[in-house]
Amino acid sequence: MNQPSVHTDVRTHLCDAMSVVAPDVVDEIATIDAGLDFFEEFGLDSMDRLTIMERLVASTGVAIPDDVAVRLNTIEQLAAHLTAGGSG
Repeated sequence: MNQPSVHTDVRTHLCDAMSVVAPDVVDEIATIDAGLDFFEEFGLDSMDRLTIMERLVASTGVAIPDDVAVRLNTIEQLAAHLTAGGSG
């Protein structure tokens, strides 16, 4: 399992996932506040969320159930979930 353990690792996984749905904002992921709702900030829709979450699951090996995915809007929330191995 390749679980990210810090915000930097989560940002790396998120950049990879976002490169498919919003390649024009990938560079901004490195500098946004970890508490910022990046879905709202970048105008991402539900299909973008689905694609991003699927790519995060593939790159980390950590499950992200649909009912949890809708609450993971910030890097802090993603980091907490992914470092908990999906149990958070």
